[in-house]
Amino acid sequence: MKYFEEFQPSEYTFRERIGDPNAFDAGIGKIVLCFSDLEVIVSNALLQLLVLIPCYGRNVTAELSFKNKVDTMASLVRQRLPSTCFNVANDPPGEVLDELVKILFQAEELHNRIMHSAWVLAKLKDDLWTRVKLTAKASHGLREKSEEMGPDDLLDIADYISCVGMNVEEFFLDIETRSPSEDFSGDVST
Repeated sequence: MKYFEEFQPSEYTFRERIGDPNAFDAGIGKIVLCFSDLEVIVSNALLQLLVLIPCYGRNVTAELSFKNKVDTMASLVRQRLPSTCFNVANDPPGEVLDELVKILFQAEELHNRIMHSAWVLAKLKDDLWTRVKLTAKASHGLREKSEEMGPDDLLDIADYISCVGMNVEEFFLDIETRSPSEDFSGDVST
């Protein structure tokens, strides 16, 4: 490159460059890792619904956004509801699915709210930061939202995302897998 340096890994360790990690940074990292796990769980649910060998199924899920994965998963579950027993105890599976989709999108919104914000140190001694989000829309002009957050708030979000993942895994636990031809009625309107 002529004007800028390309990425080069450092020869120094994390501790040599930064020192001990702090709780706030670790909280954001935990959100990233928990959401990554959630995305893998949803992808695996899709593979299970599609009855695909993982090496082929990853070709289907690799380019899907999280929203598209959730929408596709929900659509496939709805198609299979008449012929498949999902792990919902005695609750109505369609209602459980509706709630599952709702919390999946809430987990995504919480993740995105943290990842797509600017952060300003508010109180060093309390390790509090101010999350700032600017939006500019034709309908309302420039808006700024801000809130103070600390490591405990971030860990709450990470824990919630992790719990949503466990809920998805539980929903698909021990489902009776049937061949795709048994689930396809030919009517795509339902």
